[in-house]
Amino acid sequence: MFLILWGLSPFNFHKLWLLALNVGKSSALENLFGQDFLPRGAGIVTRRPLTLQLVYTLPKDKEMECNHLGVPVPEEDEFAVFTHIKGKVYTNFNENISHEPITLKIYSPKVVTLTLVDLPGLTKILVEDQPVDIEQQVRDLIMHYITNPNCITLAITPANVDFSISEAVKFAKEIDPESIKSLF
Repeated sequence: MFLILWGLSPFNFHKLWLLALNVGKSSALENLFGQDFLPRGAGIVTRRPLTLQLVYTLPKDKEMECNHLGVPVPEEDEFAVFTHIKGKVYTNFNENISHEPITLKIYSPKVVTLTLVDLPGLTKILVEDQPVDIEQQVRDLIMHYITNPNCITLAITPANVDFSISEAVKFAKEIDPESIKSLF
């Protein structure tokens, strides 16, 4: 799984990408955030990049943020807004891989300002309604994101898989052979 993080750091990286072979990228992202909010299931559940923008917002600044976004001010100090859509309703959940990201912005006094991107998992075997070139589609999508010089790639490997044969690590090493902007 690849996860990309964007945020302020001494290294001036702005994103963190999660990369893995369908082994819990979304769970890792939720653990970083501390909340369960992503869909789960068999096969490729993440079919497009999910950009999760964490925005540190003090309770006293909540009203200003909401006014800027054009949304009602909630009573809670934590709130989330899908910024890529306004009033769009999704009905086709069998859609194949898409480069168009879903963007969820979470405002909270309990987070550091950071952007994480959950990418579709690497796939090796064609299942159900997937096109015959699904592996190449996913690889192309991942390449588009992880070649960004201002991102860190987190290659996730299951604990029961030998690190030396991890598909996620292999893929990250292709892009970043010196492991300058990759975490394993």
